[in-house]
Amino acid sequence: MLKNIKDSGYDTKTRNVAYNVAKVSLETGGRISALLKLKSSDIQIVNENENERCKITFYKDKGGLTRTVEVSKETGQYLSSLTQGKKPNQRILKQLEMMVHINL
Repeated sequence: MLKNIKDSGYDTKTRNVAYNVAKVSLETGGRISALLKLKSSDIQIVNENENERCKITFYKDKGGLTRTVEVSKETGQYLSSLTQGKKPNQRILKQLEMMVHINL
């Protein structure tokens, strides 16, 4: 499924965003509404014994619970790139929200 998203369609930028968002969703079990609410401060890059790991914290997620999920290095790098230049309380996928016309 991810390969089809990445390789199909005309607009490379849209395909790339769709691929990465689908990958984050699959790795975390996060709903699109939860992903669109992610802020810079919800992404933690942890270095343990020269091993970089990325964790995402979803606040008031499924059932109103807070949960933290570890993601792959590739997904962590993508999410980390989205946090660059953003304040801790800024949504990292705000651009995607505007692309799909969802108002949270």
